[in-house]
Amino acid sequence: MTATTFYNRLQKTVKRLVDKYGQTATLRVMDSATLPDTNKPWLPAEGSETEYTVKIVFIPDKLDNHEEIMYLKDTEIISGQINGYMAPIDNVIPKAKDVVVRGDQLLTIDNIMPLNPGGIDLVYKFEMGA
Repeated sequence: MTATTFYNRLQKTVKRLVDKYGQTATLRVMDSATLPDTNKPWLPAEGSETEYTVKIVFIPDKLDNHEEIMYLKDTEIISGQINGYMAPIDNVIPKAKDVVVRGDQLLTIDNIMPLNPGGIDLVYKFEMGA
């Protein structure tokens, strides 16, 4: 078995588990022109956005060893932050500042960390805040 075949099988397993245990949400992928100017928050963002229905496993920050991560990364973790794990979907690469709609809650992706051994994306880990 080649490495690519192994990672493709692993990717299918991740997708199956996220589909089984995840919650349906909407991922709004913002074009670069869509992002609001942080220096002018009163101006609305312009451009387009694309919405995708996805499955995400949501985990509150206290259940994901954030104290350890905070120590290792030497950064501050925002209280109330939510982590999410999403399997890759075709031709969609989420990025920071994209938006996840969970029910009636809008969550901005503050940080995204793809797990991609062998160059194949297996899962995306989001750190999101309201």
